[in-house]
Amino acid sequence: MIGGYSTMQGPLFDRRAGEAVRSFLLESEREVAEEGVDLVRYVGGKSFRYLSSVPTGNFARGVQASRTFGGWTVRDDVIYGPWLEGVSKRNAATRFKGYALYRRAAQLLGTTAHLIAERVLPLYLRRMGGR
Repeated sequence: MIGGYSTMQGPLFDRRAGEAVRSFLLESEREVAEEGVDLVRYVGGKSFRYLSSVPTGNFARGVQASRTFGGWTVRDDVIYGPWLEGVSKRNAATRFKGYALYRRAAQLLGTTAHLIAERVLPLYLRRMGGR
């Protein structure tokens, strides 16, 4: 009769890998949201460049990322934000249809989100026992 036993140890068996994956996902989401804030400000800066009637500094300061129940949200806290985006009732009553800042920023972010996650990944791979 042949017998034996094995001992399993390491990050996969002591929960370090699972915790690292969860931390990686949270950090990646946060980094993508922060990039979203930067993109909304960038798109807004390009759109507002020659308009003296839009207080760009106030709008840019109001754009922020915040953690919500389902993930992260990028939004602004200025009262005229919906009007600038083009989703206010006032847009239907005027010629101004909005800049679509968030839509344009989301399109740009959709093409770069995986690159942001790849940039964050090496730190968490080391936590999982990788090199």
